[in-house]
Amino acid sequence: MAIACGPRAISAYMGKAAPGWHWRKPVAVSICWAALSRQGWAWAPAAPGSRWRWGGSSRLNGQYVIGEVDWQPDGTPLLLSVTGMLGGWNAELHRGYSNGAATVYSNGKTGLGAGVIRLRADWLEAAQIGNTTINPWASVALGRQHISAFTETGGPFPAHFDAQTLGMAEMRLGVAAMTEFSTQTMLTTSFEVVHRSGDAPAAKGNVIGLFDFSLGGGTRSATWLRAGLELDHQIADNLALSGSVHAATNGRDPSISGSVGLKLTF
Repeated sequence: MAIACGPRAISAYMGKAAPGWHWRKPVAVSICWAALSRQGWAWAPAAPGSRWRWGGSSRLNGQYVIGEVDWQPDGTPLLLSVTGMLGGWNAELHRGYSNGAATVYSNGKTGLGAGVIRLRADWLEAAQIGNTTINPWASVALGRQHISAFTETGGPFPAHFDAQTLGMAEMRLGVAAMTEFSTQTMLTTSFEVVHRSGDAPAAKGNVIGLFDFSLGGGTRSATWLRAGLELDHQIADNLALSGSVHAATNGRDPSISGSVGLKLTF
């Protein structure tokens, strides 16, 4: 779970944030609103029995709001933060399945709601090597997601899917090395270990007029590694251009991800 908004998204930490931003305050509060649109496809590889065998696609649209409170106790190198996220999305599903020798499809629409709260502690400038500062951190997050019940239409065997609620707990332990190339440009290299446990997704319901089904469910856990690079370049006193790329081993983070954006302080 990567939460990318709030003071920490604008700067890596208070006091020595993005290059040239020296705004040390004991408490900082921010609220961010964002829209998300995501589309995915499933394809048919050669390996029989693959979960992508019958194809299909999905589309997700919605909004979320993030609020964060940062607090640096006087006289300490610790930055403590509480971050919360609440969002809602609409999902359109195009499910493919086999009907004899043919591949057929049924369509469904449903709503999703999710909330997360995260506690995080950063040890600012724990060590310094040349123009690079080393900043360890740890975080704990709790989240819950609700998926509403829905009934498919179209295709020879549309299904009804029951509502489900999924909870999770996640712990991250990481370090960020911040290298200041100039007063305008800073590179952050990060490495973290992540462990997440919680409810596994389930598919419960019935093929309309035929039979009931119950698949998946129970609990699951995973541990993985994640590393990344983020480059910040200050354009004006309160404006910076940012680009990042991250890679992760097999887990709940994307294997490869990247972003480009503008960071603005008020």
